[in-house]
Amino acid sequence: MSNRWKVGERIQKRYEVHFIHGGGFGTVYLCYDHEGKMPVALKTPKEEHLGDKRFKDMFRQEAEAWVRLERHKNIVRAYNFIEINFRPFIAMEYIVGDDMYGVDLSGWISRGGLSLKTTLDFAVQFCLGMEHAQKKFKELGRPFVHRDVKPANILITRDRVLKVTDFGLVKALGETEKVMGTPEYMSPEQFIKGAEVDIRSDIYSFGCVLFEMLSGRQPYEIDREKYPDPHPDFEPLIYKEMHINDPIPHVMDYVSSIPEGLDGLVFRCMAKEREGRFDDFGSIRHELMNIYREHTGEGYEIEKIDDIKLEAWELVNKGASLCNLGYTDEALECYDRAIEFDPEDALAYNNRGVFYASKGYYDIGIRDFDRAIELNHEFAEAYCGRGNAYDDKGEHDLAIRDYNKAIELKPEYALAYYNRGLAYYNKGEYDLAIRDYDMAIELNPEYAEAYYNRGFAHEKKGFYKEAIRDFKKFIGLAPPQYAEVVMNVKAMIRDLEGRV
Repeated sequence: MSNRWKVGERIQKRYEVHFIHGGGFGTVYLCYDHEGKMPVALKTPKEEHLGDKRFKDMFRQEAEAWVRLERHKNIVRAYNFIEINFRPFIAMEYIVGDDMYGVDLSGWISRGGLSLKTTLDFAVQFCLGMEHAQKKFKELGRPFVHRDVKPANILITRDRVLKVTDFGLVKALGETEKVMGTPEYMSPEQFIKGAEVDIRSDIYSFGCVLFEMLSGRQPYEIDREKYPDPHPDFEPLIYKEMHINDPIPHVMDYVSSIPEGLDGLVFRCMAKEREGRFDDFGSIRHELMNIYREHTGEGYEIEKIDDIKLEAWELVNKGASLCNLGYTDEALECYDRAIEFDPEDALAYNNRGVFYASKGYYDIGIRDFDRAIELNHEFAEAYCGRGNAYDDKGEHDLAIRDYNKAIELKPEYALAYYNRGLAYYNKGEYDLAIRDYDMAIELNPEYAEAYYNRGFAHEKKGFYKEAIRDFKKFIGLAPPQYAEVVMNVKAMIRDLEGRV
């Protein structure tokens, strides 16, 4: 299916699309963020998978894992998790690759860009990224397995910094019933449904990648004379047979000039049984650094990163992402830490206000919105958030006052018009409510809730045909999680049709 946005268009009037990359089950829009004044990559499920709960759950799992990894030089940074018109996005670091070799490791392999020194450098950087990921999950008391280590998921910046990406199959919840990965790089146990998978599976896949970096070929390749044109569904079975039963190849059989110790390291990574492999990436890194020293005569310098702390804005982003993913208590902790780090961070107060108001602590939330507005008098979102808290308290006039200010500051703020419409509806001023819903829909023609609530306002006015039209439009736009609401709306439509 075609992509939802095209090059040159803007997502939510904020992210201008410059390039679109599709692969697997997701689409990545490479954009310029006109509000953040920075390039950003937005990853979202492909159109055909948006209605599939399994894929959406996997995507949320990926987002959670990625956000928890926080900041590390050798991991593609996930800034936050957001939803736009019910579509989930992961906002990520925008990586610019090398002009000759491209953005991921596969280009470096296929175009001959890897000397032995460069290969060792990239291998050490990969280990550092994986060590960080395993450490972060250990702190959370949870296992970490990437499950899809391959050249396409290893990005290289223009200044040769390696970054691990695509955590869509991370074993974050301990599930083992699914067979997942890319067959060319999967460990023997990954092919067996229900088999236990741990970090040593990633070590096996890393061995396959390192083999390919050194030799220019994959360790197991399909014999095209024996299988000249295998069906795509049959290829994984061929790889399964080779990874489980074929002898482990030696890199030195293809490239005799590599150090014997490096050949042994790759061979051990690719042991058929997990017990024969390295236990962790730290052990591999130490051996690689020794080989690097022997080969180059230079020590490998590692940047000191243990003391890096998230800055206030990063904590706010992490908090917002965790809140969107349902981890509200951890989100609150992030906002508290951000405010402690920077007591004048208006966004942190605003987001904490949203948290408290959503929990029913309206006065505490209003106090945080007050502080956000005090720090930034032009903070339209804070006025809108405070308006929501007032409206939920039943103080509709105060809410409308704040929505007016938000709209004055940000005339194209569809949410502010929508919320002001709700406040007018709650006051029984249905004509004003309809006017605001009209404006929200004009600004965002896919605003499902605006159609839904305008339908109720039309029904209150006795405009039954208009109400039916709005409710049908809502049904056409409603995301899968609104299935129960859609059933109720269909019943309302039948009732209204009986009145027309």
